Amino acid sequence: MLSKEDFVALTGSEGGPHVSIYMPTAVKGPETRKNPIRLKNALSSASDQLASRGLDDGAVAELLGEARERVEDHEFWQYQSEGLAVFISGEATRWEPLPIRPEEITVVADRFHLRPALPLFLRDGRFRVLAFNQDTVRLFEAGRFSLAERTGASLPDGIAKVKGMTDLEDNVHYHGTGPTPTTGGAPTPKYHAQGDTPKDYREVEIEQYVIELAKAVDDALGGDPVPLVLVAEPKLQARFRDHSRHTGLVGRGVDENPAGLDDERLHREAFEVVRDRLDAPRREALDRLEAGLAREDGATADLGELVPAAVHGRIEAAFVAGDGPVWGPLALEGGPVEIHDERQPDDVDLVDLVAARTAQNGGDVFWVREADWPHEARVAALLRY
Repeated sequence: MLSKEDFVALTGSEGGPHVSIYMPTAVKGPETRKNPIRLKNALSSASDQLASRGLDDGAVAELLGEARERVEDHEFWQYQSEGLAVFISGEATRWEPLPIRPEEITVVADRFHLRPALPLFLRDGRFRVLAFNQDTVRLFEAGRFSLAERTGASLPDGIAKVKGMTDLEDNVHYHGTGPTPTTGGAPTPKYHAQGDTPKDYREVEIEQYVIELAKAVDDALGGDPVPLVLVAEPKLQARFRDHSRHTGLVGRGVDENPAGLDDERLHREAFEVVRDRLDAPRREALDRLEAGLAREDGATADLGELVPAAVHGRIEAAFVAGDGPVWGPLALEGGPVEIHDERQPDDVDLVDLVAARTAQNGGDVFWVREADWPHEARVAALLRY
């Protein structure tokens, strides 16, 4: 999943045409056949927009070449998330799976269009989830509104890995006690080496498994302090906490076997664990924003002021409401902003610009559901000066 660092890097890519494609994708079943059709249609729209900017057929073909080849890549379309973002420039083509279903949109501009993916990048909603039992391990990157399984981390494949390394029959032995001439009967097995009974040996297996898991997670996440929520039965959680040194490990987890949770419920219950922690900076910034707007000092919802403030690094925190674009010409000198219902040739999404520049210049960006936003303006911000 895209990180805040990816977001900042994308905001800094400028010069020449930039193509941004967002599309929902089917994860499995016959619906996956629609995935390449959506991309083909998006590339057709991109081609038209590029031609309107004066690019000839050869330049368009070169810029969109890799993406057009991907249309026919059957295997690629079988392994998708809820959505897909494609970022195309003269330097590279980036393919980013999205754990949310974005509005289908294709934008060609002098910089990437990033607003549809804003909920994934924001610092006030990011956390991780480690869901495990004795059979499976899953590590997720999560946000306030999203959950995506993380791939590439070398985590143990359940306790079977430990059993494969230390086989019960080969490493736990017993000898028979009895029968004696007076007691008779069958010999009673006496276990030794790894424990007195098979139950003891099972405990050794579980302990070794959790030790390996904790080390693998610590190695995969390093010193990144992003909150990590455990979803596992309480005894397994306790063992993991004994061995993990990860600085982001949250003190309370979800005390359930994740095998009984679908991804939606897993995300909901894990988010409840960290909600207060994640909401604190948002609440504090929102209280200051409302106070500043009320006294008309240190905050503004005027796009004419916000656009130059964002470009020049004057925004401390921006609040963005909803998903839709606000099209208008870029005016860095300030003053009244012209807003268009439909995109005109020289228009940019002004709210997208404010959010991107704020993040690029080290400010915070908070995304708000439109239904929870009390203001008519689609964006408002706290100003540094």
